[in-house]
Amino acid sequence: MGGDFNDFIYTITVEGSQIYVGGDFLNAASIAEADRIVVYDIHDDDPTWKPIGGGLNGPVMAIKIVGSDVYVGGDFTDAGGIPGADNIARWDGRKWNALGDGLSDMVYDMEIVGTDVYAVGRFEDAGGIPGADAIARWDGSAWHALEPGLSSGTIITIAS
Repeated sequence: MGGDFNDFIYTITVEGSQIYVGGDFLNAASIAEADRIVVYDIHDDDPTWKPIGGGLNGPVMAIKIVGSDVYVGGDFTDAGGIPGADNIARWDGRKWNALGDGLSDMVYDMEIVGTDVYAVGRFEDAGGIPGADAIARWDGSAWHALEPGLSSGTIITIAS
């Protein structure tokens, strides 16, 4: 695995036998489209890094797994060419999906509690909701501010 990445790795998430790596690398392990997110399955008959959905056009800072869904947050504006998949997106095993209209700026971290996705970062007014700044909750169909909320700023990490 050494030398497979040509730039920064920002996050590693392990789910079962799969290792997900996100960062700001291109063509990991010399594989086309292995850009900024890849997966390695230690039980695969062909244990190599594999791209996910053609990659992303900007750095991946956070990866969370729920069942077969892979949620990613970072500083990107294109996840599989899906409009609105800005800075946060969900891979369902076949294609990328937007979470609403995405977020206005970088997502540094996420946490998933039940069916809710909590995102933190450098964004403002998630989903057009005033006060949904730096931290917001996605309920599967809309973004919500946390009350009493935070003034605009940057949050780097979140834990449940």
